[in-house]
Amino acid sequence: MTQNQDIDVCRTVVVIVTYIPNFKRLEEVVAAILPQVDTVLLVDNSGSADTVRWVGERAFGSKVNVVSMGLNAGVGEAHNRGISWAISHDYTHVLLLDQDSVPHREMVRNLFTASLELQRRGIRVSAVGPRYIDPRTGHSSAIVRFGLLKFKTSYCEQVSQPYIRADFLVSSGCLIPLSTIAQVGCMDATLFIDHVDTEWFLRANERGYIAYVVCEAVMEHQLGERPLRIWLGRWRNLPRHSSVRYYYMFRNSLLLYKRRYANMRWILNDVLRLVVIFAILMVAVSPRRQYLGMIVGGLLDGARGRSGPYPGKK
Repeated sequence: MTQNQDIDVCRTVVVIVTYIPNFKRLEEVVAAILPQVDTVLLVDNSGSADTVRWVGERAFGSKVNVVSMGLNAGVGEAHNRGISWAISHDYTHVLLLDQDSVPHREMVRNLFTASLELQRRGIRVSAVGPRYIDPRTGHSSAIVRFGLLKFKTSYCEQVSQPYIRADFLVSSGCLIPLSTIAQVGCMDATLFIDHVDTEWFLRANERGYIAYVVCEAVMEHQLGERPLRIWLGRWRNLPRHSSVRYYYMFRNSLLLYKRRYANMRWILNDVLRLVVIFAILMVAVSPRRQYLGMIVGGLLDGARGRSGPYPGKK
């Protein structure tokens, strides 16, 4: 088969998890991705009928479907519902996408071209993902590998290879063969939100599957609610999240440290990352007490082995 014929026999559904979405932005996302895939599946975690109603009011046609979870079931459970839907409808690949991530033209074709070429080389591909650009800063995403003590980062602009190996990817924009899901399994829904993607890639890595960033595949994507500009040897824009996200971040890190497939390099890298995050929050971000309470709560629940949604109010 030629490369184009290989791509043509693949069937892809994009799973977009929504939670109280900005419908103007969501329409931009759907309009950008719809010509690139076979089907769009919106998995709604909002707990209301607004997204179902919005889809019904739009002339998207039969290529756009919506599944309502009835409540906020978490990112992992929503991804799993989308993956199960894709399997039951005989798709070959699933593309995961956030509700505010806007793919550039040809992103999916570039991802497919890379995935199929890597597989022809005998590489067991867990997923391929795009490089993303934060529209607030104009900065491109880093490709992350596990270093000896801290994460090693590189950028597409610094290398000449079209596909760059990564130890894990941000889930938004990931193209995953369903044949890989059959071997690695679905997402760990008990983590609810943070580290859902990290856990899956650690599990895939342990089973011999490799992830790649495809430099020609591009999308707009924002990490965090608003960037924090801070001096760490140089000026950096760091993602800043709501306080409850730090509960999940610290709790789920502790939960993953206990997994047999969480390799020591990742654990050391992640511990240093959490120390840096904690120091920045306590020095440079308000309300410090609220952040501290969430972090301590997350660490305590992580030590107890408690998973699932945050037990307090969101």
